[in-house]
Amino acid sequence: MVNWLIRQRPGIPGRLRWDARCSLSTFESDASPLEARQKRELTLLVDGNNMLYEAYDPRCTVAWNNQQVGTAMRFVQRLHEILRAKNATRFAVFFDTPHVTKRQLGNAQYKPKHRKRMMPHPLRAQFPVTKSVLEQLGIPVITLQVPGVEADDLIASYTKESIDEGFDVIIVTNDTDMYQLVKTIGTGDDGTDQSVVVYQPFRGRTIPERRVIKLLHGARPDQQPEIRALCGDPRGKTPGIPGGVSTQVAIQLLKQHGNLPSLLRNLDELDDRGLAQRLKASISLIEQSYRSSVLNCAVPLPIPTEQLSISQPFQFDHNVLLQFFGRDGAEEVVALKEKTKEAKVIPSH
Repeated sequence: MVNWLIRQRPGIPGRLRWDARCSLSTFESDASPLEARQKRELTLLVDGNNMLYEAYDPRCTVAWNNQQVGTAMRFVQRLHEILRAKNATRFAVFFDTPHVTKRQLGNAQYKPKHRKRMMPHPLRAQFPVTKSVLEQLGIPVITLQVPGVEADDLIASYTKESIDEGFDVIIVTNDTDMYQLVKTIGTGDDGTDQSVVVYQPFRGRTIPERRVIKLLHGARPDQQPEIRALCGDPRGKTPGIPGGVSTQVAIQLLKQHGNLPSLLRNLDELDDRGLAQRLKASISLIEQSYRSSVLNCAVPLPIPTEQLSISQPFQFDHNVLLQFFGRDGAEEVVALKEKTKEAKVIPSH
């Protein structure tokens, strides 16, 4: 993993010394480059909290002027790579609100136990650094300071608005909650399908609708919250009904009845009387779990979508990178893709 080391003399700004053990190219998986071909205009929506968590590694101690910046630098590195690979015309990074959300108020089970542990201080300290870098680079950073709203809901709302305006959408996140937003809408005038996909930034993996359908055993992506309401979330976010129900059984029930409300209204029609009784006894829990799982696509947008427009090719201001990461760090951020290409060149003889 990366290990930037700082050497500083009294009165002289710190200078980063590069250690190859800590390069992002070794941090990432064997990911093929993102394809740049895009006919329809594209909106790129980044789950900032999730991506920053993924960028964090306690073994990496990148520092500049006595402040740890390794996680922020990795974040910006990967963002630079994605922006170069995708010709997005609209772009924004979202961060969670610090307020208690409706999901937390309405469901004591919401958020798995491992997410409730105290955030490591080196990571916590780099959230404001990351936001400052992005803002000074001219990248829209959206954090809605309204109780009850999460970044996921903002992303869902911007996704819906972008689709309604005729854009393709890529959601940059490793959070499987976003799978419910994935869809292929239909063929447009240009002969291409309008779509919403998830892109996992540190795995280099695109998750289209067909992949989500396979993961959900044939169910539609938008049925994910209903399935989780019945089966629970493997990460512990929602508990599922007492005694459990398999994903396959839940999907079969939803197919038979059309949706979750219809299923709950017609439990007396189920052949499995034991399952029917368990579902009846758990209706309140199921409804609560569904509300915790489904994303709100109707949050008022704090910034109009047209204000997310960016010019291409989008250039990262080198002076901003110098300010936050120093000379070596700035060069590493913008040179990552070139270094990767150079490493693949086989000299001819």
